[in-house]
Amino acid sequence: MPLKKHADKKDDDDNHSRTSVLTEIIDPHNTEKWETNENVIRKQWLEQLQYVLIFLQFFNDNIKEKEATIGWWIILITSFISFITLFDLEKLGTTTFFNKNYNWTKSVMLSGLSMTTTLLAAWSKKKGFVKRIKDIDKRVFSIEALYGKISSVLDLPVEDRPQYILFYKRNITEVQDLLCYNQLISPTELNFVMYIITKKYPILIKDAAPWYIRDIETDEYTADYNYGKNLIASYEKQLFNSICIRIFSCFFCKSQCCKTIDDGNPFTKPRSENTNKSSSEINLDNYLKNQFNEVFTDKGLPQKQMNTSENIVINIDSN
Repeated sequence: MPLKKHADKKDDDDNHSRTSVLTEIIDPHNTEKWETNENVIRKQWLEQLQYVLIFLQFFNDNIKEKEATIGWWIILITSFISFITLFDLEKLGTTTFFNKNYNWTKSVMLSGLSMTTTLLAAWSKKKGFVKRIKDIDKRVFSIEALYGKISSVLDLPVEDRPQYILFYKRNITEVQDLLCYNQLISPTELNFVMYIITKKYPILIKDAAPWYIRDIETDEYTADYNYGKNLIASYEKQLFNSICIRIFSCFFCKSQCCKTIDDGNPFTKPRSENTNKSSSEINLDNYLKNQFNEVFTDKGLPQKQMNTSENIVINIDSN
């Protein structure tokens, strides 16, 4: 009887799978939808997932190093406390005055070290390093899995891909959930991570958006120098606003205090007068200048430099 039930259940599953395959609607415009939206999937899904993956991986390694460093310092301080507690000089025949001062110094040192250990442990718990590392590890694994899944589908020929609308519905919710990272990293931490990655780890961001711009026709990547330069300059401008940072970085010794620091903000940079004009105004100025020079050339007169900022008065001879 158990074997018969197992066989009946297997037959039901096979029939259900055949029914689902037969009832799947085949879109006659599936190829056109893939060709139209493939670049959208790559730009809005894959590039965004890769962007989040890069800075989350780097940030996760950063907080892992912090957590390990704090744990190591706690171990060192605790070991030193045990050594000082067991170390006794009274048995060496020291004087009463020395023993009194030694015990007082020993008590103060042990109290300070114990308080330091407690504060480090409390600060580590307050930051939630363990929980954040666990959550980011899960997010990184999910992003890598989904990224590989979508990439494998896009690498297939169009005729071998699944139905576009089914592919979109199955993955859109997961993509949107994985792109929400505000619970994992704060804006200040994100700013720091982006600065460090852009300036010191260019290999990690090779051919990755938004540091690189992809040409759809040639499938080549070009570095966005303005984006990287403004990102670095903006963080360094904010960093050097601190007097302590300027002192420890020898900012004043390098005679940089008299220089204007680029803050990477295009709206705070000085601009010339022409850049404040619209393109139509510039084209009109160029047209009037050319017409003015042509009039002097036709009459055999020497050309004069036209000042477009002044009004031009044209006298029409009624004779």
